[in-house]
Amino acid sequence: MKLLTHHLLSSHVWGATEVRFCPMEFNPQFVAPMIPKVEWAAFLKVADNLHLIQVPKGPVEGYEENKEFLRTMYHLLLEVRSGPSLLPTALPHSIFY
Repeated sequence: MKLLTHHLLSSHVWGATEVRFCPMEFNPQFVAPMIPKVEWAAFLKVADNLHLIQVPKGPVEGYEENKEFLRTMYHLLLEVRSGPSLLPTALPHSIFY
């Protein structure tokens, strides 16, 4: 999770002009353990800067079984790309690709 947060915060997100969505196969077992580790203040700041809508303000109760919440978080954490620093050539070791 720290690597995920690091990539989000150290990228060119603050000056990003383009947001891309790279669909991936939804895996609730992969994203559920990430939820308690999300740094919500940083996550919400990045989401606001990217003008993303319908971003949860925090974990919902019983999120482990809430497929809609997990799908939203999976999309936001893993499928949203912005800025040139998240291209595969810029981060060949990235966990996003």
